[in-house]
Amino acid sequence: MKLRRQGLIIGWTLVLVLGWTGAALAEVTGVYELEEKGNLRRLSVTELKGIGSLQFTLYVEMGDFTGSMMGRADLEGNKATYKTGGCRLTITFYGNKAIISNANVNCRDYLNPGVLLDGTYIKK
Repeated sequence: MKLRRQGLIIGWTLVLVLGWTGAALAEVTGVYELEEKGNLRRLSVTELKGIGSLQFTLYVEMGDFTGSMMGRADLEGNKATYKTGGCRLTITFYGNKAIISNANVNCRDYLNPGVLLDGTYIKK
């Protein structure tokens, strides 16, 4: 009886953990947007399943400026890291949100000096 109870506890624990992990690792593929002060930033993401990475395009409209950058980022769990040519940024996915953080000056200057990339983008 004691062994059977332990088996049930382990089984339910696995169901809960796997269920929670699946919810936390929601589908990242999609289009996310952030609009602030009349400026639009759009992030398009395609997860490359099975190889631990994603492709993204980041489009920015700020006043008279429009520009875009694209790349391939390593994806571990819900966090993608992009590094190339001195540009580094992190995209973290939570539910219907993609949060770009740590975009260094090389990324911003690639688009246009002063362009902001960091922020919380909402899936459309």
